[in-house]
Amino acid sequence: MSSVQVTKPVLYSYWRSSCSWRVRIALNLKEIDYDIKAVSLIKNGGEQHTAEFREMNPMSQLPAFVVDGNTYTESLAILEYLEATHPDIPLLPEDEHKRTKVRELCQMIASGIQPLQNLAVLNHVGDEKKKEWACHWITRGFNALEKTLETTAGKYCVGDEITMADCCLVPQLYNARRFQLDLEPYPNIVRIDQELENHPAFKAAHPNSQPDCPPEAKLAVDDGDQLSASFQSINPMGRVPALEIGGNNVIIESPAIMEYLNERYPLPPLLPADPIERVKVRSICQIIISDIQPLQNSTSVLSKIEEEKRRDWARFWINKGFTGRYCVGNTVTLADCCLVPQVFNAKSFQVDLGPFPKIRQISHELEKITAFQRAHPYLQPDCPEVLKGKICQNK
Repeated sequence: MSSVQVTKPVLYSYWRSSCSWRVRIALNLKEIDYDIKAVSLIKNGGEQHTAEFREMNPMSQLPAFVVDGNTYTESLAILEYLEATHPDIPLLPEDEHKRTKVRELCQMIASGIQPLQNLAVLNHVGDEKKKEWACHWITRGFNALEKTLETTAGKYCVGDEITMADCCLVPQLYNARRFQLDLEPYPNIVRIDQELENHPAFKAAHPNSQPDCPPEAKLAVDDGDQLSASFQSINPMGRVPALEIGGNNVIIESPAIMEYLNERYPLPPLLPADPIERVKVRSICQIIISDIQPLQNSTSVLSKIEEEKRRDWARFWINKGFTGRYCVGNTVTLADCCLVPQVFNAKSFQVDLGPFPKIRQISHELEKITAFQRAHPYLQPDCPEVLKGKICQNK
C-alpha cells in the first residue's frame, strides 16, 4: 500500500532541466498528484542561486521535492523515495539482479554523462568549446550505455517493464539531440526512446508540456527532434518547418508553406501580378531551395562529411549557386524570403561575399525591414541565450 500524503507535494523544477524531468516522469508514472514551482536556471543569473533556494538546496541545483514538510534533493534520491513510499506502481524490478542493473544504468547517466554537460559546466567551458565538450562526454557515456543495453534491454532499458532507468534515459537523449550528436551508433538507445515518447507519463513530463516552458518554444523543434517518431508523423521527411493550419491539417516544405500563405493572406503580396515576373521569383526560390541549401544542410548532408571538410564543401555549393542571380523588381517577394536565410548561412561558413555585390545589396536592404528582423535566428525563442546578443556579428 502507498503511504498517505498529508499535503500535496511540490516539485521545484525548470522546464528543460533533465534532472527535474526524470522526477516528473516518475511522479506521472506513479500517478502522484503534485504541484510544480518553476525555478529559472537563466533568469537574473539563475534563480537557483538565490539565498531562499539555497536554504532548500545548498548545491543550488534542481530538482527539489517538498512533501509533508520534508525537502529532498538529488533526482535519484527522490526516485528512490518515491519507490519506497509509492510501491504500487513499481519502477524497480523484484529480481535483485535486474534491480541492480536498473540502478547501474541510472548512475551511468546521472553520474557519468549528465553532470559533464549540464549548464554550470558548459558555462565554465565557454561558448566556443561547449558543443565539442558536451558531445565528447555524451558519446563516451552512450558508448558504454549502448553496450550495457545489449544485455539488459527488452522493450525498455531493463526487460519489458518501465523502470527508473527509462526515466533517466529519455531526458539524456533529448540533450544529445540538442547538441546534434550522431545517434546512428546507438540503435538500442534510440529504439527505447521511440517506445517511450508517446507514453502519456513521458509526454506530460516533456519540457514543452511544462508550465514554465515559453509559449513560443512549445512549437520549437530542437536539432535532432525532427527525427523522432512523433515529429515524423507530422513530416515523414523528418525536417522542419511544418505549419499547422487547424484541425489535423499540416503543411510541410517551405515553398509550399509560402505559396499557401500568399494565397491565404494576399496582402501584401509576395508574388508579382505579372506572370513572367512571378516565374522569375519562383526560379530564384528554387535555385536557393533546391540547388544551394540542401547541399549545405547541417543535419543531413554536412553530418555525413568529415568535419574538417564541411566548411569547404558548403562554400563550394554556396558560391556555385550565388553566381549571376538576383531577386525580382522593387517589391519584396518570396525570393527575398529565401535569399536572406541563405546569406546568413553563407556568412556562417565565412563565404567571401565580395563577388556578389547585388546579393549583398539586397540583403542589406532587407535587414532594415521589421519582418526580416523579427524572423532572424538569433531573435527566436529557442535560440540559445549565448547567441542572442550576437546578431550584429553576422552582418
